[in-house]
Amino acid sequence: MPKQRRCRSPGSPPCTHCAKAACCWDARCWSTAPRGVGHLACQLAAAAGAQVWGHLRRKQYRAAVAEWCGERVVLGGDLAAAKPYGPFWLILDSLGGRALAAALGMLQPGGTCVTFGVSDAAQATIESRDFFATGGTRLYGLTLFHELMSVERAGIGLALLAGLIAEKKLRPQIAVEASWSEVGAVARRLIDREYSGKAVLHID
Repeated sequence: MPKQRRCRSPGSPPCTHCAKAACCWDARCWSTAPRGVGHLACQLAAAAGAQVWGHLRRKQYRAAVAEWCGERVVLGGDLAAAKPYGPFWLILDSLGGRALAAALGMLQPGGTCVTFGVSDAAQATIESRDFFATGGTRLYGLTLFHELMSVERAGIGLALLAGLIAEKKLRPQIAVEASWSEVGAVARRLIDREYSGKAVLHID
């Protein structure tokens, strides 16, 4: 293994992917979505010995994200603000669009960008020369159903995550708890970005 690898992590399959990929000495991880499921990926990468970085566009979330990223947080309206901290060995991205395009230009030789969402935009225009000229870079499309059918059964990953939570080595960010009958209102609050973290709905 190279002495130092840099990773960037923005999820559940992404969480496991990050944990496996970050099992190298002194890796650096970057997250475009450290407030969502990405905060689990950040914790797993850090537990595996990675240096985790987070990118935020809203200053009010900095304190929460800094906890998962060891105070390594970059604020900026565009992912280009992260470039001075690269290049990175692993990037997990759930935004798509301009963020994905920027991420592909921040990989180190042999680095991988895992894309698993398009919450910002479904199309991305990339600088092809910068991507292939780096050497050995990869773009991996991750979707839940393919991973469960061809990589690992859901029970294996869930057991791993549940065990880490029980041992208090992994702390899910639960922002809302409510009755299942309130699913509409809770979903609307999520869409409107009224809270960060996850919602737990109890079946009455």
